[in-house]
Amino acid sequence: FYRAADHQPMQETRRWTAVLQAARLRPRSQWHMTLGWQHDTELVSPGLTHDVRDLLPGEKLRFGQDMDPERDPFRAYRGDWPYFKSTRSDRLQAACFGSFMQSDENRVGLGAGMQWDDVRLYELDSALPTYDGVDSVRVFHTRAPGGWAFVQQRWEHDGLVWNGGLRLQAFSAGNDARARQGLPAGATQPAPDKRGPGALFTLSPRFGLTFPVSPRDAVSMSYARIHQPPGREYLSDNR
Repeated sequence: FYRAADHQPMQETRRWTAVLQAARLRPRSQWHMTLGWQHDTELVSPGLTHDVRDLLPGEKLRFGQDMDPERDPFRAYRGDWPYFKSTRSDRLQAACFGSFMQSDENRVGLGAGMQWDDVRLYELDSALPTYDGVDSVRVFHTRAPGGWAFVQQRWEHDGLVWNGGLRLQAFSAGNDARARQGLPAGATQPAPDKRGPGALFTLSPRFGLTFPVSPRDAVSMSYARIHQPPGREYLSDNR
């Protein structure tokens, strides 16, 4: 009644990337422009089925023996592995970089870019026995923009090297991200969902200093501050 090899979860991942680049190189300046598209899909399901199972009572996983379930409670004899995950993401990016050499010892770089994300996720993770207070389905579809810009400088003089930069990043959770406020004390109606605050801007400075102390030794010091935005699945999950 149950063939385990046909009910094991399998994973299929596909990634497509297309990049268009253009550059203009001169003795004292360089320019680069890039346009990219990334497309990712992932499917995890028993036998790579595209249909969600384990929803109806007849599809639930059953343990035991088909004739006497109580004799072997660790043997699965009916149903599929209770897991299904389907994701799709598209990202469009455009960026422009420039570098200027004011002299052989002084170089300035700058750049800016923007991106657009479109993410879908459907994940079912259920097990027996089910409980009404636990939502086993994660599903969302969200779109959000983003952008960044930076400027940096490298300066060298008699072995002393200075390298500093500043990066501005804009991140948005999107209009689909929201947090449920629940039922306030003494109220009969739940409070409206709290929407995302819109675009968030962060500044990330960095600088480094290197200088020689002997013909073979040098001292190097650096500082960097990094901001990493959270993943979409943590912002748009509506369980």
